[in-house]
Amino acid sequence: MGSEEEGLEAFLDRLLDVLHAPDERASYRAFCRKYPRAVLEEALSRVASARTIRKSPGALFTYLVKKLA
Repeated sequence: MGSEEEGLEAFLDRLLDVLHAPDERASYRAFCRKYPRAVLEEALSRVASARTIRKSPGALFTYLVKKLA
């Protein structure tokens, strides 16, 4: 596994922890490969610091990634 792929797996570990979605690794891996890491990091940071979330952390994350990209 290359360092980029290892970096993605480490990011996915953090992402799935913040989103409380441990069973969604494959789905989020495919999603995250489509966007720049900086966009993903910014969206994850915003989700992690959100005081209230209307739908779910995952829905907010995907919305923010698409908005920031």
